[in-house]
This record gives sequence, C-alpha cells and structure tokens, in this order.
Amino acid sequence: MKGLHPCRGVLLAAAVLILSGCPLPIPPLGYSSESRTNLTDRVPEFIVKGETTRERVLLGLGVPDSHSPDGRWFAYRSAQHTGGIVFVVAAGSGAAGAGVMGYRERLLVVRFDANAVVVDATLEERICPRGVAGFGNEGGESSPCLQIPDPASAGALVDSDAGLPAAVYEQAVWASGQIDPLSAAASESRRTGRILVTDLGVLAAADGDGRSGSAEPSRYWIPYRQIARAGLAQVPAGAVCAINLKDGQIYSAAILRRSLPLTWRLDGEATRGLVERISRALVDQAKLPDIPNADAR
Repeated sequence: MKGLHPCRGVLLAAAVLILSGCPLPIPPLGYSSESRTNLTDRVPEFIVKGETTRERVLLGLGVPDSHSPDGRWFAYRSAQHTGGIVFVVAAGSGAAGAGVMGYRERLLVVRFDANAVVVDATLEERICPRGVAGFGNEGGESSPCLQIPDPASAGALVDSDAGLPAAVYEQAVWASGQIDPLSAAASESRRTGRILVTDLGVLAAADGDGRSGSAEPSRYWIPYRQIARAGLAQVPAGAVCAINLKDGQIYSAAILRRSLPLTWRLDGEATRGLVERISRALVDQAKLPDIPNADAR
C-alpha cells in the first residue's frame, strides 16, 4: 500500500494526546502530492473526436500518467482528498489509528488512431472511500477505485489484436458459468487478473494464479459479436457481471476492492460500470468488423 499523505501522517502522530478509541475528524487535504490538478468534471473542450491531435493533448494536459507503448492511448488521473475520520488507539509511547478517507477520483482516457488523431475520450469520476491504517508516522491506505491502465495491459491488447482500450479493470475475478467468482476459489475455471473493455470486445488476462502450466497468463478474448447480452446477476457475495454468449455459455465476472483488514470484497459500483460499458458497446456491435473466433488462450 502507498504511504499516507504527509499531513495525515502528522495527524496520526499527534494522536498520542488523544484517549484510546477517540475519533479524529480529518478535514479535506486537497490534492495528494502525486496527483495532477488539471482535470475537471468533464472531458476538456479542446479534445474533439476526429480533429484533436496527440500533440495538442500533450500541450493541453501535459505528460500522461500512463500510456501505451505505441501511443494509442493516454491516461490522466487525479485524486482530491475530501475528508475522513480516524479512530485512534493509544499504543505504548505512540498511537495507532484506522479509519476511512474520502477521495474525489477522476480518470481521463484518450484514444488515438493510427494517424495520432483522437478517436475517443472518456472521463470517469467517483467518490472513493479508502480504508487507512497507521502507527506513528507510518501507515498506508487501500487502493484507488479508479485504476490507471498500465503499459502491460496495452501490450496484451497489441498481442491479441483486441483493439483499443476503453477501460481497464485491474482487480478482477471471473469464472465460467453463472457462479459466485469469490466462492469458486478452488475451481479450475476461476481466474484473477485484469479485464479490458475495448472497442472490439472484452479481454480477460490472468495474472498468474498458480494453475496455469505455461509461462504465459491465460487470456479469454470475447468479441462483441459473440455476446448476446450483459447484465447483473445476484450471487451470495453480491452482484456480478453475467456475460451471456450467443452459444449459451456464460461468464461471471466481478471487480474487487481491498478493505481493512486485508480482505477482498465485491466493488459493486465498478462491477455495474463493467456491465454498462459492455452493454453500450453491444448497441453498436453491428458496426464492428468481423474478426476470427478465439476462445481461451
């Protein structure tokens, strides 16, 4: 986990003076030290599909926080602290604390065609509660809700000809059949890793769960033309994304969030977002080019 905001670390250190179990309100601390500050609540007006060049995006927003090796997409992210609360417990000559912090997260992904002209730009904004824990000046917090795409994801896309990414979900779990992916830990059909929603289909790339016999992670590539519909299905752990194929096969997928203590739970908002993205893409599936069939690889 990442280190705490410097101001927050000082507040936890000062908690030595507070009685055991005392709640300590944390005021908004603004943008985190590693965050950019030039993202608003909408896609910048100067970014126009079919007109704006990659160079213009660089001039307008600066160096992206992440990008594909071939420059086909840029990702920009910001995180603004909105306040929180820490419960402090005296611990010898110091103090330990745990609580929840709120962040307004924004993630802008800009995609370009082969001529370096914008083909799509999407901005997501979420109020994200993050668990936080610390002792003295040391501590950490749970992961952001909106994950920045990493170059490894782009590499998987290039290798599989899966198109350009519209969204990358880093903490994903999926399984074959309409089952609970969390309770299917012992199933050979269960995988964990990342799910990429592209302009051509859905790619799930396993991150090495110990069941793959090869050095390459398992990949499940599903073009939109094979998908009948996507929706939410209720399972014991919560709602998951059910991807129904035209041949009757079903994949259950969910996005996870780490919480305190260090356990995983379903991220309902992110999972609903996955369903919405796939459903929107299916509306335009008739316009998509036909591509060869490919199953698990």
